Amino acid sequence: GKPLKGRTNIVVTRDQEWTADGTVVCNDPKKAQGFAKDCAAKDGVGEIMVAGGAEIYGSFINDADRIYLTEVHRYYDGDACFTALDKRLWKEVSRDWFEPDDAGGPPYSFVVLDRSKHT
Repeated sequence: GKPLKGRTNIVVTRDQEWTADGTVVCNDPKKAQGFAKDCAAKDGVGEIMVAGGAEIYGSFINDADRIYLTEVHRYYDGDACFTALDKRLWKEVSRDWFEPDDAGGPPYSFVVLDRSKHT
């Protein structure tokens, strides 16, 4: 519901009229990526994070070097999902298991994947 503090928040949207306080709006993923790289260099930040839905992740996955993935250990019906990853391109470097945050909630794992250097 609001931008994350202490960082530049760039929102990629097709809606030419959309605005929100504390955000930079880009209507093109490649322009957003270029702007993010410029901001990271200026701020001395070594990592650009992408958060979004399936389409946003799909727009950036080919340029990603690392994925921070939350795996929810319960099946839910839905019409969008994270892109299937080619296991030859990604190496799991860590996995942490967590019990549900709320009573009745699902357990989940937080997984870090790095792009394989041997593809």
